[in-house]
Amino acid sequence: MSAAKKISIPMTVIGDAHTLLKELPKLREQFDYTIVDAPGSLEDVSRAILSRCDVVVVPYLSGHLDIDSNKKTLEMIEIAQDIRGGMPKAAIFINRAEEGTILLNETKQAVDRDLSNTRIVRLKTIVHKRQCIIDVPGQRTNIFDTAAEIESRRRLQPSPKKKQGKTKLPAEVLARNEYDALFKEIARIMNA
Repeated sequence: MSAAKKISIPMTVIGDAHTLLKELPKLREQFDYTIVDAPGSLEDVSRAILSRCDVVVVPYLSGHLDIDSNKKTLEMIEIAQDIRGGMPKAAIFINRAEEGTILLNETKQAVDRDLSNTRIVRLKTIVHKRQCIIDVPGQRTNIFDTAAEIESRRRLQPSPKKKQGKTKLPAEVLARNEYDALFKEIARIMNA
C-alpha cells in the first residue's frame, strides 16, 4: 500500500437542523461528495441529514448499552427509507471493538439480528480499538498520514524481527488498513 498524499478538505460547521436542511443542497452542488458527521443523539439533526443524504453509515460500538441506544437510530433510518423510496442507502459498522472478545461476537450477532428485516447492511470491516486512533486528532493528523510516516521510517531501519514467520505490523498501519477497507466498502455501497 502506498503512502497517502496529504490533501486539504474544505469543512463547514453547521450546528442546527434548520440551517443544515437549507445548506446541504448548496454544499452538494459545490462538491462531488459531501460528508456529514453528526452525533446520533441529536434527533432533529439526524432527521435533517436523513432527509437529504444518499448514504448513511452508522458506527456501532461493542456493548449492549450501545446496541440498545442505536435501535432508535435504526428506526429513524427505516422511516426515512420508507418516506424516500429506499433512500438513503444505509450501513452499520462495528467500531472500537476489542479484538477476539466474546463481546465482539455478541455485538455482531445482535447487530445482524437487529438488521435482519431491514434494508440496512452490516459492513464486514470492523475498526478495532487502538490508542493510535484516539491519539491522532490531538496530534492534528490522521491515521493515514501517521501510518505512512511509520512505514517510511521502517524502510530506513533494519528489518524488524519476525514472529512465527510474519512481521507484526504497527498498530497505526493496522488501523489505516481497517479504515481503508471500510472506505472501500462504503464506496461500493455508494456506487451500487
